[in-house]
Amino acid sequence: MAVFNIDGAAELYHNGVKKLETTAAGILVTGAGDDNNVIIEVTDNGADDAPDLLLRRLSASPADGDLLSTIDFSGNQSNGGENTYGRIVAIAEDVTAGTEDGSLAFYTGTNGGATEKMRLNQDTQLLIGTFAADGGSMGVRVDGGNGNIFLSNTQTGSWANLKFHNPNGVVGAINTSGSGTSYVTSSDY
Repeated sequence: MAVFNIDGAAELYHNGVKKLETTAAGILVTGAGDDNNVIIEVTDNGADDAPDLLLRRLSASPADGDLLSTIDFSGNQSNGGENTYGRIVAIAEDVTAGTEDGSLAFYTGTNGGATEKMRLNQDTQLLIGTFAADGGSMGVRVDGGNGNIFLSNTQTGSWANLKFHNPNGVVGAINTSGSGTSYVTSSDY
């Protein structure tokens, strides 16, 4: 059954249950259970990359740093309210025609909110943790452009930047301090 309200929502029902509704903000699709609630299917014997899902933001005044699209993973918390437990955000880092750059940021739920934990940027870098231009970094940066791995922390005292584990526990480490690096091992050499 379909219901079309004048100057309002269009609704589609299946077996008397509303499954799709247009709203002032967009479209609401409702499913139940653990079935595939939304399926995009293409029947094609070729090598094309379909089906495609395009999330497009069109702007008359695009700017560097624009958040283009967000995919939120949300659910209820213990008092019945809704919480975002994960998020993927696409960012336009540079919108200059011919030199456009973008990045993807990954967020996870932390203490009732979603905070960025990882980013894949336009410079072929994978950033895990917190990175700041002023050196206040805490995490791992894998630089795919030159094959380097950077381990950063905000500690100036002795700190185990890299630990080596086996089933017996920690068997070695590379520690740094404010002025040097030491190699710690449980072996004889």
